[in-house]
Amino acid sequence: MNRRIHSAIAALVVTMAAGWAVPGRAQSMPAGHSMPGIEMSGPAAPSSPLPSDTRVNVGSLSPQPPPSAAFIGHHESLYGAVLIDQLEYRGAGNGTNIGAWEGQAYYGGDYNKVWINTRGEYNSKARSLERAELQLLYSRLISYFFNAQVGVRQDFPIRPNEGTPARTHLVLGIQGLLPNLFEANLQFFVDHRGTVAARFEGSYDAYLTQRLVLQPQLEINAAANSDPQSRLASGLTRLETGLRLRYEIMREFAPYIGVQYETVMGDIRRIYRRNREPYETLSGVAGIRLFF
Repeated sequence: MNRRIHSAIAALVVTMAAGWAVPGRAQSMPAGHSMPGIEMSGPAAPSSPLPSDTRVNVGSLSPQPPPSAAFIGHHESLYGAVLIDQLEYRGAGNGTNIGAWEGQAYYGGDYNKVWINTRGEYNSKARSLERAELQLLYSRLISYFFNAQVGVRQDFPIRPNEGTPARTHLVLGIQGLLPNLFEANLQFFVDHRGTVAARFEGSYDAYLTQRLVLQPQLEINAAANSDPQSRLASGLTRLETGLRLRYEIMREFAPYIGVQYETVMGDIRRIYRRNREPYETLSGVAGIRLFF
C-alpha cells in the first residue's frame, strides 16, 4: 500500500513539474489589473513584457525573476502601456451621480519602470470633485512577483470653498501577485505636515468564459494621525468594495456593469455628518475598460 502511495505521489510531482515547464503557461494566467497582452517570461527572456506589476487594479504588474548571468550586461529593451481600468458612471439611490476614473501607465524595462497612476471622482450634483489624485513613481523589480515603488502623489483641491486643500505626499509601496493570482498593492503616504496614511488594494479576475470576466475588488484606507482638512482621522478611514462583470469584446475594449459599496469609518464619520453628506453609499456602476 505504501509503495502505491509513494508511486502516486511521485507521478503527481512529475506531472506538475512538466506542466510548469510548458512554455507560455505563465502568460495565460489572468490578473485583475494586469495589462492585456503583456506576457511574463522566465529568465531565458528577461526583456519580454510582463503581465502585471499591481491592482497593475494597473494597479499592479507582475515582475520577472532576476536576470541570469548570461543576460547581465545586455541592453534592456524598453516598452510601455496604458490601462484605463475604470471609466464609469455610479448611480446611488439617494440621487447622487458620480463619474469615476482609475488608470495607470508605465514605461521602462523588465526591472526598472516609471509609473503614472491616476484616480478620481466627480459629483455631478455638487459640480465638484469628490477625490482626485496623480502619482509619479519609480518601480524596481525586487522578486519574481513583486515590485518596490517610490515617488510622489499629488491630491487636487476638492470643493475649495469648503477648505479641502491640495496635498503632496511621499509614496512608498510594494505591488505584485499574491498566491492564486490575487493582485495586491500596498502604499504608504507621508505629506509635508507629517500625516501618515496607508492604502491596500486587492483584486482578482475570475474568467467565467474566455471573454466574460468577474472582478471583485477591495480597498482599505487607514491613517496614523488626524488631518481634518484632508478628511483623515487616525485608524481605519475608508472601505471600498466592488464587483464588476466585464465582457472583453477585445482585450483593448471591455464594457462592464457592477456594484460598488463605500463607507467611511471611525471619527471621520463625524466630518461627513457635520457636512450633511452620506457616509456610506451603495451604487450601481456601468463603464468601460480600455487598454492601449
